[in-house]
Amino acid sequence: MRDAEPVHVIPASPGMGRWTAAIEGDEAIFTCFSAGAAPHELLPHVRPGRSVLVPASSLAGLEVAVEAVLAARPDAGTRGGHNLGRWSQARVDRVAYAVYFDGPVRAGEGDGYRPVRTFFVALRDLRGLRVRLAAYLAIPQPELPPPSSP
Repeated sequence: MRDAEPVHVIPASPGMGRWTAAIEGDEAIFTCFSAGAAPHELLPHVRPGRSVLVPASSLAGLEVAVEAVLAARPDAGTRGGHNLGRWSQARVDRVAYAVYFDGPVRAGEGDGYRPVRTFFVALRDLRGLRVRLAAYLAIPQPELPPPSSP
């Protein structure tokens, strides 16, 4: 029986904001800590295997976390191309003050679309997500108003 590969925790940096990152086996693990004080600081939402919705306020931090994983594992995403085609261009949800990326993402336990603190992306698919995040963040975006409170 083979021992499980230990989790490699990526050192936090100020640019990560509310995100932490780690690598376990062939997956990157991203965790978002919500301050919970403001409605626009929502948790990511995942539809397993299909999409992730990321709060607009934390996109830049997620990009830094993804870059940190890629720096720790330079071979990530290089086998078989960068799998950019597996990730959609960003779609803005102005109601949720967030951005969708369709792509191969996992939420751990459970099915269905739901908020999560932690989600997983296969290392082979990570470079494609990084490209989509960078492309979205490189284009000046109109200011999104925070969602209104009920």
